[in-house]
Amino acid sequence: MQNIKKIIADISLTDDIKMLTQSYEEISVMRMQKIRGSVLNTRQFLGKIDEIFQDVKNSYHNQIVALMKKNKNYVKGVISTMKKNGKTVSVLVSANNKLHGDITVRVFRQFVVDINKQNTDIIIIGKLGKDLYHAEGITKEYQYFEVPDQAELGPELFTPIIHQLVNYEKVEVYYGKFESIVNQNPSVENVSGNQELELDGKKREVMHFLFEPSLEKILAFFETQIFTSMFKQTVHESHLSLFASRINAMESALQNITSQLIILGSEKRRTKKLMDNKKQLERVAGRLLWAS
Repeated sequence: MQNIKKIIADISLTDDIKMLTQSYEEISVMRMQKIRGSVLNTRQFLGKIDEIFQDVKNSYHNQIVALMKKNKNYVKGVISTMKKNGKTVSVLVSANNKLHGDITVRVFRQFVVDINKQNTDIIIIGKLGKDLYHAEGITKEYQYFEVPDQAELGPELFTPIIHQLVNYEKVEVYYGKFESIVNQNPSVENVSGNQELELDGKKREVMHFLFEPSLEKILAFFETQIFTSMFKQTVHESHLSLFASRINAMESALQNITSQLIILGSEKRRTKKLMDNKKQLERVAGRLLWAS
């Protein structure tokens, strides 16, 4: 039977852990609320921009192909106004700290499966992703960058990463995507801005655009500025999913802590009752001894 002092100490420690867990949850809620609207609105906005890009590519296919051939950057129908290295890079966006639930691990698992199937360069963002990579025993070289786990990220934090990514023909970003507070799922996004033309033989609606200053300048804008925006969005999406996943993890932890406190409280009452019974028996035994 546990000593009553030990049980009281365990209850005190568990209460402290409960308060810490509640604090983590409250901070995550505030951070999630701070960026949720912005992330979801930007997701919708960039989705519409990408649709316009696809319309431009499909409606002006012949002109675009001519421009690409002129710039010597036309390869198998892929649009690129910039000189690329012809390689693919896989980017893992993770966290720097733990206590984010299981979303980081699930994203990492998908990342590992895919990089083992294809010849790709690797970039890892976040300490936790680097630790998981080493623990997995993967020997393939990678580049590492660190981005703070915070709600607001300045553009200067992305500059070194983007300078690396713009050289690649194809950029695939692995990150956690926020679906709802209770659901965050691993996601892979091609943010290259140079996806293949959608020419599958189907009849498509021809849309006409007025370009200022020119079609070539518009394509260059899509490939650089939109690429940068898409990449930043995946990082913000990842942070939103991390905050939501932490809320779920903390809520689950609070339920376990509450259950443990109930068990400890019951154990305390039972131990105290046994101690009281023992003292009562000792008093009765003492009276009987004196009476004899």
